[in-house]
Amino acid sequence: MVLTAFAQPEILWSHNYGGDHNQECHGAVVSYDGGFALAGTDDCCWQETRSDFRIILINSEGETQWSHRVGGPRDEFGSWVIQASDSSYIIGGRGSSFTEGSCDAWVVKYSADGDSIWSGNYGGRGFDDSHAASPTPDGGFVFGGTTDSQSYGRHGAQDFWLVKVDEDGEMDWYGVYGGRATDDCFDMTGTEDGGYALAGITSSFGPGGRNFYLVKTNDRGEEEWSFAYGTESPDGCSAVVQTTDGGYALAGYTNHFNDGRGEFYLVRIDENGEELWARHYGGQREECCYSMIQTEDGGFLLSGYTNSFEDGIITMYIVRTNRDGEILWTMTPDRNADYCYDALSTDDGGYAFAGCGYTEIGRLGREFFLVKTGTDILRWISLQDTGFIKDSSLVYNTEYFNVQGFCSCFFNR
Repeated sequence: MVLTAFAQPEILWSHNYGGDHNQECHGAVVSYDGGFALAGTDDCCWQETRSDFRIILINSEGETQWSHRVGGPRDEFGSWVIQASDSSYIIGGRGSSFTEGSCDAWVVKYSADGDSIWSGNYGGRGFDDSHAASPTPDGGFVFGGTTDSQSYGRHGAQDFWLVKVDEDGEMDWYGVYGGRATDDCFDMTGTEDGGYALAGITSSFGPGGRNFYLVKTNDRGEEEWSFAYGTESPDGCSAVVQTTDGGYALAGYTNHFNDGRGEFYLVRIDENGEELWARHYGGQREECCYSMIQTEDGGFLLSGYTNSFEDGIITMYIVRTNRDGEILWTMTPDRNADYCYDALSTDDGGYAFAGCGYTEIGRLGREFFLVKTGTDILRWISLQDTGFIKDSSLVYNTEYFNVQGFCSCFFNR
């Protein structure tokens, strides 16, 4: 059998979600029922610079099921959303309305039907923020972020911060990590040994004054090891995954290779924190990667923005690689989808890309967007239990890519 297809998947639908306000989506999750939850910030009176959390629940066809805006008299900025084992949704970020300090990590929990269950503040008298979270088997969650509060025993100006919270919103434990300068955590993930990996930017270590930083902890948040990675130019890490071989991949940007302009940057690391290789991707202008997932074939999907294409307009930019970091295909799917902050794998072998784009009425405000694609043929090949491929002896060959972006995949027993 010979199958010929476009390398990049087809866009099935694309929807914007907004209104009269400036709204930015920074986190997304696939719901248990195949829909999506989007979380971010709603500048409900944005001329007066007041912001609230925004959460939108969407079905598998992109239709809104329910939506909430929540906040206080000051600013709240939403960064992430997860779904807990009881089907509830937990959104988090930072807030200034309910704290004695300048800012606390702020978290709100909703039922599957959109009813508010509880909200909680976490932090000291300084600046405390949460950027990413992961559910835990006990019904709680952990979040990673940044703190400069003295009460948490900071090492420098700002530190990585990991907090474990139970299902009722009570803090179980926390950990602080970093050096004498500024260290900002932007992503975290649970690891196969029950611990956690936190990733972000360090000014305390590394050769470039600002580099990638990875901290590995045990299941109680105690540091096991940490390393800096990058170039002699400024680099910034925004995403981490644990790879199928027990190692790690970090993604973000680097200013090292394109006359000081940013490019996507991918660093591959083994299970002990040793760097294996690094790759950079982009055009003649500027790119920044915000999100990454590993695909079933061992490759990576990176997402962010670019202004190197589409006549210099900022637009969503997707790079799909193989396991060695070599490009398989790229996409700039939607001119109205400017910044992609999160990418998700879906059960049909496709992807969903979430972020924000300018509204149709002008370029003064943005709206949430979600782009849904069809099957990635290379990912579909790897899904051996889909009903199409059940025999692990089935071999495919993808070396026949041509310059037009087509591929011929030859299946042989």
